[in-house]
Amino acid sequence: MKKILVAVDFSKGSIRALTYSIKLANIFKTDVLMAFVLKPDSNDSLYSNSYDKIIEDVTKRFEDLIKLHKKDLKQGSISYKIREGKIHTEIANQAKYSDCDLIVTGTHGLSGFEEFWIGSNARRIVTSAPCPVITVRYDFCPTKIIGKIILPIDSSFDTRQKVPLTCDFAEAFGAEIHLLITSDSASDKRKAKSYAKQTLSYLEGRNIKTIVVETSKKPLEVINYAKKVEAGLISIMTEQEISTISLLLGASSEQVVTHSPIPVLSVHPKELYNITGGL
Repeated sequence: MKKILVAVDFSKGSIRALTYSIKLANIFKTDVLMAFVLKPDSNDSLYSNSYDKIIEDVTKRFEDLIKLHKKDLKQGSISYKIREGKIHTEIANQAKYSDCDLIVTGTHGLSGFEEFWIGSNARRIVTSAPCPVITVRYDFCPTKIIGKIILPIDSSFDTRQKVPLTCDFAEAFGAEIHLLITSDSASDKRKAKSYAKQTLSYLEGRNIKTIVVETSKKPLEVINYAKKVEAGLISIMTEQEISTISLLLGASSEQVVTHSPIPVLSVHPKELYNITGGL
């Protein structure tokens, strides 16, 4: 991992996401790139002055953030980019142009409120991103230790694609993985157990402590289990679905991203990452 992009709109949620990104950057020894997207011709914009004044204000805010957080970044650099356009599109474009390995973005969940754009666009950023995305809720403590990672394995063919990247996080933080075999039917359980067996063999090969648990496939049960064991991260596939209008998150993924008080690592199917191995 070389660079982490964090979406910043200067709300409390995005600043927490920034703090979380710096923690990851120190572990993975990477740079942090902050990105702000100015919505063109927006009537409900936070800013009501001229374009030049807006850019000046955003630049000043970024410079202040760099002064405040530069000392917290142990090895990498911290910088920023200002873009204009659709928020989720421009965050994805910046991640692509800057060759970022990970995007971190804040989210408010269903019960939270963010006055700026970060929360309402989190799911769109997850869907549009060219790389994995971690969503961090506005009220999550960004300095919390990642000692346990939840890794659900179901009967879908893509379910194992998130395993190598999840292992990278487990190794970096010295975390144990809770391998959840999730299913809602006998046929699903047989396939999920088969995939989980392969996954467990891979985890053992990388010397990662693993706890195996069987549970329902329901997203809220996965979240409740993560809360029960005080996990620091949940790793999921995005389960993207094609509609006639746009690319959307699958129902299960959307519920986890929306409801989880714990950061969620979302991995797109059929993507290749700079990792140590594969299943």
